[in-house]
Amino acid sequence: MTNNLFATDIEAVIRAVEEANKPIVDRHKALMAAIDRVPVRLETEEEVIRAKTFAEQLEAANRKCRSVRLEDTKPIRELLKKVEGFFKNMEKEAADARKFVMDKLSDAGRRLNTQRRRDPEQDQEANVNETIITNPQTGEVYGTASPHISQSVADEGFIPLTWRVSQVDRDHVDLEALRPFITETALLNAARAHMREHGPNVLRGVTYTQEANL
Repeated sequence: MTNNLFATDIEAVIRAVEEANKPIVDRHKALMAAIDRVPVRLETEEEVIRAKTFAEQLEAANRKCRSVRLEDTKPIRELLKKVEGFFKNMEKEAADARKFVMDKLSDAGRRLNTQRRRDPEQDQEANVNETIITNPQTGEVYGTASPHISQSVADEGFIPLTWRVSQVDRDHVDLEALRPFITETALLNAARAHMREHGPNVLRGVTYTQEANL
């Protein structure tokens, strides 16, 4: 079901925004058209000076555009924050309540597994007479249970457990073992933080480049 509470003609809104900010739009189009006049390679001092001036003009246009955008969209952002907050509050309450119940289930599942490990005779008998536990609605196989577990428990009371990482000790974790699983973004952010602390061209495996800073 589609909720049309805030249905809007987006194209009409964009046209109105463009008309209301025509000087900014015209300036932007002119600057974008001037890109084609930038030399492929800056060879002379005059070309460098003109390129720096052009860069400053682009930065000024960028700042102006950003300023107007933030000012014009502030009421909309405030409205969206209120609407999102309304739903996010309910989402958080539901998520917190589910976590509360899941923590109880996790604790119960661990205790039941521990009790079973401490009863080797039951385990030995279970190895001979184990029954498969499945979800009666979906047919999903959950695991096995011994005859000591009632059928109602096998069908409804079984608690499937899964392993999750809850904490990492940065001083003792095996970073080499984690290497294949560390994303490029995480590595790039770490290398940038390292450069801020130690400077460029000191970290093996990292490529450093210099960029204009006006």
